[in-house]
Amino acid sequence: MTPNEWASWMEGYSLRLDDQWRQTRILYALHYNLNVDSHNRQKPEELIPLASDTKPEPIKIVSLDERLNVATKHREAIAKGKHVKVTLQEINKLNNG
Repeated sequence: MTPNEWASWMEGYSLRLDDQWRQTRILYALHYNLNVDSHNRQKPEELIPLASDTKPEPIKIVSLDERLNVATKHREAIAKGKHVKVTLQEINKLNNG
């Protein structure tokens, strides 16, 4: 089996397993919601959250000016003999402020 075939097989297995969990979740929600009052009913996603339910956060696009500001700050810190780790939070502050 080639590496590409293995990757395709594993992806298919993962999708099949995820589909089985979704089916289980729907059946569980059906049984749960039939046995509770109408104001206590919940969606299947609320009862059993799956890792595949979460969507990745959109990528923030940083402008050229913001990148230059971060690079300048980093170069100044290196010139002073300090290594500065620029964090994503710091870049987000630059974006928002």
